[in-house]
Amino acid sequence: MQDFAQFVAPPATLAGESSVSEASDCLDRFTAAFNDGDLARMDAQLAFPHIMLSGAACLAWTEPGQHPPDFFHNLKASGWAKTEYVRKEVVLASADKVHFVVTYEKERVGRSAEHSRESMDRCESRKGLAHCPSVLLNCCV
Repeated sequence: MQDFAQFVAPPATLAGESSVSEASDCLDRFTAAFNDGDLARMDAQLAFPHIMLSGAACLAWTEPGQHPPDFFHNLKASGWAKTEYVRKEVVLASADKVHFVVTYEKERVGRSAEHSRESMDRCESRKGLAHCPSVLLNCCV
């Protein structure tokens, strides 16, 4: 078990532009894979365990391959066409992790954006590679 004091107050490090840029690129790669319907490429961007929080509910995936095989089939059947970022705002950054508040829109086939959502995404560096999001906090706007 890690020392609690270090857990809640890790050593101060400054995030350089490269940390933020790498984390932002990771989110972009994840979204590109999502829009392409490529589950394996999406999983390649995630850090595991992958923890998602929505309200009081928590879901933890310990390994890749957890999306249902018909995930994109069902999403497309609902009229979804693609997801676009409206805004990515850095709210906390250090050398090994960057937290974003991300606003994105879901576009439907033949129509403009249906609605916006916000999420808190945490991207972290593992062995020099950016992985995201290791924690998703979702709420509808």
